[in-house]
Amino acid sequence: MKKIITVLLSLFALTVIGCSGKDELSFDSVESARVQANENSEFNAKSFRQSHAEYAAYSISMRGDSTQSAKCGQGDGWASIDLVKVDEGKKIPLKCSTVSAATGCMTDIDFKQRSYAGQDGKCDDSIPFPLPKIQK
Repeated sequence: MKKIITVLLSLFALTVIGCSGKDELSFDSVESARVQANENSEFNAKSFRQSHAEYAAYSISMRGDSTQSAKCGQGDGWASIDLVKVDEGKKIPLKCSTVSAATGCMTDIDFKQRSYAGQDGKCDDSIPFPLPKIQK
């Protein structure tokens, strides 16, 4: 009887340990992923601004990918960014890919009309982790 109780307690302990978040990323890993996501999305925002002459005088205000966490280091693959023209009080919200230069950025209005919008706010397991650096 003692052996059975010992085995059951051992199995219970392993189950608890397995569910205790051991698979969560460290703070440093998440921060590194955020830095890479921000660098990638800023690169995409600069490319977007460069290809749209009407936004040449706008600055870039990063907000990042709010879904990146210890449970989802790669996030949803989309960063929120604003192009801002402070002296005129104008702000153009963008959604920028955190992993793809080919996808790049689009205005928030355009983003909401695409299939990409369904990914926003949800951890995307199809995105590689660690995030690849967009080649410049």
